[in-house]
Amino acid sequence: MIGLPEVVECCMIAGDWDYSLRVVSSDLASYQSFILDRLMHPDTDIASYRTTIILRKVKSTTRIDSSLFRRD
Repeated sequence: MIGLPEVVECCMIAGDWDYSLRVVSSDLASYQSFILDRLMHPDTDIASYRTTIILRKVKSTTRIDSSLFRRD
C-alpha cells in the first residue's frame, strides 16, 4: 500500500474485512484500472475487495472535544 499513491489512507480493521482503504481517482475508469491492474495484481495476496463510493460527506473533522474524556 505504501507504494500506491492512489491509496491515501489504509487502516487495519476488525470485522468482516481486514483493511479499509481510502483511494482517490479522477474517474471510474481510472479507479477500475487501479483495482484490476495494480491492487488485484496476481503478485498480491488480496483475495477479494468491496467498493463503496462516497456520494457526499456529511461531517468530517479532526477536532476532538477534550471534555469527552473527562471523568467526573
